[in-house]
Amino acid sequence: IRSALVAVVGWGTPGFSTAALRSGSTLMKFLKGEVVGKVDDWFELPAGSAEEGMGNVLRLVCLPGLPGTEKLRDQVIELLRSVGVDGAFTTRAMLEHLLRRAQENRDYRGSLPFQFLRMLKVYEVVKDPQLELFEERRR
Repeated sequence: IRSALVAVVGWGTPGFSTAALRSGSTLMKFLKGEVVGKVDDWFELPAGSAEEGMGNVLRLVCLPGLPGTEKLRDQVIELLRSVGVDGAFTTRAMLEHLLRRAQENRDYRGSLPFQFLRMLKVYEVVKDPQLELFEERRR
């Protein structure tokens, strides 16, 4: 990916819950109300902004989660594509990637998020490569 704009949809967004990931109708209602209607606003570039000079960019959405069933996941992806979103990833995938990149022996004073992730690793709250903080819960 050469350049992209990323919109993050948080867990705190009204109407979203873990139960919504299991219910197709609830999830689609949430996406249509809280995501689809806002996509153009999220990716609108102010005139004269640095991002405006990036040329063609991918429009990516970071979602709290994706449905567990393939059929519902495909419906979500198709809905996002229909409104011009080029790709989607989960908050979990983003955090796992960033944790893998954060190095325990590096000083990240210029980046508070990376400094925080580094500290999680230094104090063994999370460990590479298993990243125990994100282990799946067994039912």
